[in-house]
Parts: sequence; structure tokens; C-alpha cells
Amino acid sequence: MLQLRSCRLVSINAMIISKVSKSHFVYCSILLLGMALLILTPRAALGLTIRGDNESYVSEKIDDDLILSSTDVKFDGEIHGDIIAAGWDIVIDGIVDGNINAAGYTVKAGGTVYRSVRLAGYKITADGQILNNLMLAGAIARVSPTCEVKRDVNISSEVAIVNGIIFGKLVVNADKVIISGTIDGDVHINAKKSVVIERSAEINGRFIYSCPVKAEIADGAQIEGETKWTKEAKSGGESSAFFSFTKTLVLFIGAYIIGLILIWFCKPSLCSVRDVVADQPGRSFVYGLVIFIVVPIVLALLMFTVIGIPLSLLSLLLYIILFYLAKLFVAIVLGDKIIGMLSQSKAKSQTLSLLIGLIILTIIYKIPFIGWAIYLISVMIGLGAILITYSRRRRNQTEIIS
Repeated sequence: MLQLRSCRLVSINAMIISKVSKSHFVYCSILLLGMALLILTPRAALGLTIRGDNESYVSEKIDDDLILSSTDVKFDGEIHGDIIAAGWDIVIDGIVDGNINAAGYTVKAGGTVYRSVRLAGYKITADGQILNNLMLAGAIARVSPTCEVKRDVNISSEVAIVNGIIFGKLVVNADKVIISGTIDGDVHINAKKSVVIERSAEINGRFIYSCPVKAEIADGAQIEGETKWTKEAKSGGESSAFFSFTKTLVLFIGAYIIGLILIWFCKPSLCSVRDVVADQPGRSFVYGLVIFIVVPIVLALLMFTVIGIPLSLLSLLLYIILFYLAKLFVAIVLGDKIIGMLSQSKAKSQTLSLLIGLIILTIIYKIPFIGWAIYLISVMIGLGAILITYSRRRRNQTEIIS
């Protein structure tokens, strides 16, 4: 019985560090790799401008690439270069003579964009004029009525709402899809629940969709090309890979948002753990390895007592939370190192360090065969650093009391 329960608890660790297949690796890494290359290339080569922490509002004219990382990010100026933005609430407007790559909880991109727009988050909205392609990934994705996309649109979300004008083709993978805008090209939809074509919709190409139920097409809706319905939504292949890519983005955004919360509300503790990771990675790894092995065994033993059952469940919850948080401290230290190599300034933005570190770790974790091992090592280092920091704090409190 003890062996069985121990196996169940250890299996939690196995699920957390499970590998991602090769077929999904490329899809999941393209956007993050591009962001990482922009960040890691020396500023002199790119003319890169970085704004972090309180520098979240930009309205001036900029003639190089721009990275924005803050709680609230707003841009309504003019830029001749790309924008990379990460935060909680992001609004990008104005004139962008380049690409927009943004990830946050709520993200809105408008104005005039001369190249492509890629947005990821919980609630994402595309607005304004986009002269190239548009990609949206999140829970609620919306192409607003005033949005005009000159080329193709690709959406992966739970709910996809298309109200604007698309001159290219539209590809959607979602639970629910609502279309009321104009699409000049073909429309390809893979929906798990429903497809609604409203009265104002105009599709000038083919309408090909897969869904468990037939699409609700309102009277007055115009579909010029062939309409083809496949009853069951297909799984696997490119669709499965694209959903895997979306999952990776959502997990990345979630980790970044949680890291921001730690920076805002627990900065002294976060800095203490970060310093331990930076100064004692080897010792932290040893302590983390002990936690990784011992904790599941102790929790299994507690299951044999009446009082121990609720205690073990609470401890298990705490263990999972710490397991998840551990990599964030390693990401910050990694980001600090990278910024230190690119900048001579001693002052480092922790939000930007977190962003850079998470991008790099996310890409490394996706490497077949070794990614899971590197993930495990980074988690153990973070867990050990948390334990060392906690032990030091308890020891200092004891000395003060005595």
C-alpha cells in the first residue's frame, strides 16, 4: 500500500516534467525563439531600445526596435522597427513600421502596422490596419470591426470572433467561432463546439469547416465559394501541433504573470531567493534534490494516519506550488546574467530579467531528450534556494528572539 501511494505521488513529478514530442518542438518555439534572438543579439547590432518597470508609456518617435516589459504597457507613438511587449495590460497604437509581438493578460494592438502582428494572452484584440499577417492565440480572440488585415489571419483560441475585413485567408482553431466580417480568401475552421456565420458576414472564397454540429448560417450571409462541412473536428497533425504551440504560449504567459506578482508583492523574498540561486547554484541543487526525493515519501507516510491525511494534502498542494515557482527564480538569474553581458548598467529590471529568462528556458525545455532534464535541474536549484532562504530567515529570527 505504501509503495502504491508513493508511486502515485512520484508520478506527479513525472507528469510535471513530461517531454514534448519532436513534431511539436518547431511549432512551439518559433515565436519565442525569434523574441530570444532579438533580445540576445547585442544592442549595437540591432539598435535595440529596452524599457522596463515604470517605463511603460511610450509616445515619442523611435528609430529602432523596442522591448516593453511592465504591469501596464501603452504605446501610441511612431516606431521604425519591431515592438516586443510583455505585461498584464498591453495597448499598442500609433504607427509601427515593423512587427508587433506581444503577450499579456489583456492585449490590444491597433493603429497602423506595416508588417505582421502576433498577439497572445487571455483576452486579445486586433484593431487598426495591418499590412501583413495576423496571428492570435489565447482564450478570447477578437478581430474588431475596425480592423483591416491585408493578408492572412490565423487564430487559436477558445472563442474566436471575427468582425473586421480580411483580404487573405482565415484559419481558425477554436471551441466557438463567430464570423460577422468580410473575408476575401478561403475560410478554414476547426471548431470543437459551434460555428456561427452572422447576417453581415461575407466570405468571397471557400468555406471549409469541421465541427460536431452544422454551422448556424444566418439569412443574408454571403458565401461565394464552396461550403464543405466535416462532422467531426479533426485532431492531430498541424491542428494538434498548433494547439500545442498555443498551450506553450499560455503556460509561458501564466508563468510570467505569476512572476510579475512575486516581483510586485514579494520583492524582498524574491531577491533573497534569487541571490541564493546566483551565489550557490550547486548547494541549491543538492538541497532541491533532497526535497524532490524525500517529500513524496513523507507525504505517502502521512497518508496512513487520520490526522496526517489533510496535512499531507495541504503539503502536497504547497509542494506543487513551490515546484511551479522554482523555475521563476532561475529565470530571473539567467535574465540578469544576459542583461549584464549586454549592458554596463548595474541596475537591472527584474521584470525584463524574468521575461528574458523565461523565453530562454521555455526554448531549452522544448529540446527533445535533454529538455526535461534541464527543466528538472532548474526546478531543483529553485527548490533548494527556497529552502536555504527559509532556513536562513528562521535562524535569524531565532537569534533575534534569543
